Amino acid sequence: MEPTEEAQALAVEAVGRFVGAKCWCVVAGAGTGSRVHLGFGASIPRQTEIRNPTLPDLVRRYEPDLSLLIGCAWRLIDRGEVVCGWQDSNLFGDAMLTGLSRLDGTEVESAAIHAPGNDLTLSFSGGVRLDVFADRTNSDESDENYLVFVPERIVTIGIKSRIEIGAR
Repeated sequence: MEPTEEAQALAVEAVGRFVGAKCWCVVAGAGTGSRVHLGFGASIPRQTEIRNPTLPDLVRRYEPDLSLLIGCAWRLIDRGEVVCGWQDSNLFGDAMLTGLSRLDGTEVESAAIHAPGNDLTLSFSGGVRLDVFADRTNSDESDENYLVFVPERIVTIGIKSRIEIGAR
């Protein structure tokens, strides 16, 4: 099934909102597998504080108005060199967390979804780039490729890069 032009346009518009927003939430590590959650923009007080002591206080008390949840393959590049990727160790002090920490405090300079596979590229200040590869094609895989959260909707890039639009 081909994505509708409307769904594709909504997906492109949603990731476009990341441009100019500062990344202040980076959640990954033991217990999350290769999943990564990135938060951007305004910090909204949570109705209920998260009690997880491994999370930074800011993340426990606030949620981002724009966010990206990655469940597929990804790679982080800094000034032309590969820093880490989804299969690196996610233990404290190892490649994944050390590399992803480079995103904290950076601003998104550009965001693009690449049809037809709906891979995502986010370029950040300081020469850092995140490439997300929507590689989940097997319906036996239960995870989505990635989800984009904006205030009024959730854009899901699912199995075989299908786009789903839902309310937030």
